[in-house]
Amino acid sequence: MVWNFDAPAGTEIHTAKPIGTNSVMFIENANPAKLIVMNKVTGAIEHQFTLPAGDTNSVHRQFRRAQVTAAGTVLVAHLDSGKIVEYDWNGKALWSQDCRIAFQP
Repeated sequence: MVWNFDAPAGTEIHTAKPIGTNSVMFIENANPAKLIVMNKVTGAIEHQFTLPAGDTNSVHRQFRRAQVTAAGTVLVAHLDSGKIVEYDWNGKALWSQDCRIAFQP
């Protein structure tokens, strides 16, 4: 095992990505939800910002997947809101696109 983080009670983590060699970025589905960059060696939080969730009563469906772009921003999939949003590192939404998928029986 290279790194482990136990999600706090009442939260879920569905995405985690390495950032460089010493840090990992993950989203903590919670109320409030947060994007967190943590140092894997020290456990220190290097950066975090709150993410607006569409459903604060059910953390399971809040977020899936996050990716740092070549421009240094972060793309986040808002599962509960059916959209993808590009954020700067201060948590400011720069762009969003509806991406709801309609399922038919």
